[in-house]
Amino acid sequence: LRILDWGFASLGDNLAGRLLAADICEKIEDLPGAAVHLDAAVQLAPDDMDLRLRRGELRWLMCIERGPLSPGAPDPDGDRLLADLQILKMLPGRDATEPYLRAAAVYRMRGDLIAAANELYEAVELEQSDMPALLMYAECLREMGCAEECAGTVAQAHYRLDRMTLSEMMTRAEADQWRQKFASLLQS
Repeated sequence: LRILDWGFASLGDNLAGRLLAADICEKIEDLPGAAVHLDAAVQLAPDDMDLRLRRGELRWLMCIERGPLSPGAPDPDGDRLLADLQILKMLPGRDATEPYLRAAAVYRMRGDLIAAANELYEAVELEQSDMPALLMYAECLREMGCAEECAGTVAQAHYRLDRMTLSEMMTRAEADQWRQKFASLLQS
């Protein structure tokens, strides 16, 4: 790493060197160091979506390890992750809801339930059969004190579960497990 840093300072930045430095940092479990090198690599190749995806995965791991923040606390890693997720939302061929779910998780860690609920709503609109996303959306509504909206979401979940059972996308036993999870939101 010292040799690579010397090379960047003496000979200038280069993508291959930054990627090598990021690989080394990841191997020695220096995630912040890897993030610094991936940030520099993205500056060198801003249109490389695989590179942005890699940086997003790394920042996602960093956010999970970090855990919740106090409201209003600065979160530069989360900000960069959200920026990458925004770009990844527009890419075809990937899991359409994953960027929304991860963005919602970042907002929840920040204590911003409204932004988290908005992301979850978008995810549920993209994939109507995504019961985990719908459950998280209902949880956000409940935590925000929106009891009527939470109850409406639970009713919508029951409707979707009925439709999924009829179309054989889900067994009755699976649907019943989901119904119990949604019903528990209204009991607490």
